[in-house]
Amino acid sequence: MFVKDMEGTLMEVAEAPETRYRYVVWFDYTRRAINEIQEGTLLAVPNFAGDASTHRYSVLEVATVLPTHYALQGGAGGYPGFVVEAARSASEDWEVQESEATEDTTKIRIVAIPTNLEIVEPLNGEPKVGGESNIAMVGSRVRILDSEYSNLVANNGIRPEEENLTVIGTMARDDKVEILLRIEELYRTHFAIFGFTGVGKSNLLSTIVAKVLNDATHPLKLVFFDLMSEYTGLLLDQFLSEKVDGRLLVLGRHTLPEGLFQHINGLPGAPKLDEAARHLVRYTLLPKALVPERRRIAFGLRDLVHSGKIRYFHDAQSLTVWDLFFTDQTPWGKDRKGANIAKRAEVAKGVLREVLGRGDYKHTTFTADLARKIREGLEAALAADAFFQDDYAPILSRLEDLETAAAQDFAAGITHEEIVDDLNDPTR
Repeated sequence: MFVKDMEGTLMEVAEAPETRYRYVVWFDYTRRAINEIQEGTLLAVPNFAGDASTHRYSVLEVATVLPTHYALQGGAGGYPGFVVEAARSASEDWEVQESEATEDTTKIRIVAIPTNLEIVEPLNGEPKVGGESNIAMVGSRVRILDSEYSNLVANNGIRPEEENLTVIGTMARDDKVEILLRIEELYRTHFAIFGFTGVGKSNLLSTIVAKVLNDATHPLKLVFFDLMSEYTGLLLDQFLSEKVDGRLLVLGRHTLPEGLFQHINGLPGAPKLDEAARHLVRYTLLPKALVPERRRIAFGLRDLVHSGKIRYFHDAQSLTVWDLFFTDQTPWGKDRKGANIAKRAEVAKGVLREVLGRGDYKHTTFTADLARKIREGLEAALAADAFFQDDYAPILSRLEDLETAAAQDFAAGITHEEIVDDLNDPTR
């Protein structure tokens, strides 16, 4: 249950607003101990809920580790000769205590926080992990959890024989402890990853995603909103995997370098594959650890371009008549209240009935010809009664844009309906 020959003492407990309690633990200093006890190490301390028939240990997590020599507690404010001599003596104490503590003046001062879990160890029966029943007892012995018990705590409630599990990594302190993850719970539960810039949030998430995609027992759908264009490089192996049917969806023509956009859509004058791939290499953000591998990644990005997996969201062919006239996707040129709101809507309804009849506006998307007919009909209606001319100015401008945009047929283009159908496909 515990790491042998290494025990500490719980010296202090205090209330803490961030973690409920803050514990101070002393361990005898040895070089073995200072290397064994690290941030994240799990400790076990008897708590007040235990009794004669059941041992209960509160599980604490080490937050900070500080070797302390009490001969130096006065700091550097004394007579220099004495202070320097004391410091040199302390240095010797650090070095000679390899695996056995021989000096009472050296301690390892640890600050630990509660995990809100406890190990329940009945005299007859198997130990188990549950919610903490009470706080740890000051003055009690503190011991380090071994790999077996660290595994019980880290994977609390997860059985290795369960289906649809993946191993996302090992414990930082103990690589014998594999961290298990229920795949279904991951994508059905809200979660967040916090950390300073550069600490590895994106790398951790991409690692989890790669594990999940490879270990899932049924088709899994994931959508990334990649605002910084970093996951193209981090998940490149998944894009190129035969097991994963991935797409890189471009929102707006100017999201990609123009040469690359021309190439994936087969436009006249588009650069060749190698040049288009170089555009993507320059455009892709890589973490520092992958910068030395840029040449290898460039070959992968070239394969990504060649595979046809970069798609362009064709907004013009995705917009419906309903979206344009009866939602806020295109704002009105003037705000109105009262009866004029209904009168303004009747102008559009009259034009649409004339052009489309009583069709299903929510599923009618624009072609260049349809945009032209609706624009001409709306202009005629506003010429007859100019009261709502300013209101409809943005919509008329949008219709002019749609006449041009809807006429362009991009080879890599994909519509909103096609994206939804793709995500709802249960077979892949």
